[in-house]
Amino acid sequence: MLFLSQRDPRWSQQKLGASPLTVGRYGCTTTAIAMASDRLGCYRSPLEIASEAKNYTPTGLVLWQNLKFDKMHFVRREYGRNDEAIKAALKNPEMQVLLEVNDKAHWVIANKKVGNDYEVTDPWTGKTCKVLAVYHNITGAAYWEEIGTVTSQPVIPVDPELGKRLAGTPLICPEERGRLYLVNTEGKKVDLGGDAFAVQAKIAKLATGISKADLAKIPNA
Repeated sequence: MLFLSQRDPRWSQQKLGASPLTVGRYGCTTTAIAMASDRLGCYRSPLEIASEAKNYTPTGLVLWQNLKFDKMHFVRREYGRNDEAIKAALKNPEMQVLLEVNDKAHWVIANKKVGNDYEVTDPWTGKTCKVLAVYHNITGAAYWEEIGTVTSQPVIPVDPELGKRLAGTPLICPEERGRLYLVNTEGKKVDLGGDAFAVQAKIAKLATGISKADLAKIPNA
């Protein structure tokens, strides 16, 4: 099992796709995905992944569905902390789970449950740590699975036309406890975060309800 650091000189200066951002500074997600690919038997280095412009937005955000590997595929992106799903993935040798931490500022790859915490490999250091002890919170997750595995939650294809039709519309998702999103003028969704009913009540009153499945079809900004 490889322990990779985004600051490794072999790829630290590589740009993320066509963006101005480098792997060394902003490539935690890319490096965590590279480690997942090693674990599932289809290793691609952070350099290889970052070299493909189709894998990123112009601002350097990962386009999850665009990443292609010989033996693994992207399953889903979750928002918020879902311990049951994380633990289930860790028990499944055909799955890997990346955790979004530090108030959405960083990504790591989970190794195992340790008491009330998780042991992870941190792409910033290339070493293991207990994620809650270091980063204090988990704000999301991304799941990868070995190709050929039957999953109960298949990949939902992105539908750019749906985003274009909803451009300029605030959306509220009851299945995500009222989480609020805004579709920008380019037809891409922006996560406004928080409990929309409590902290963004004025916007929430104007929001259109949307299912989690349809929400997943709208590209991320």
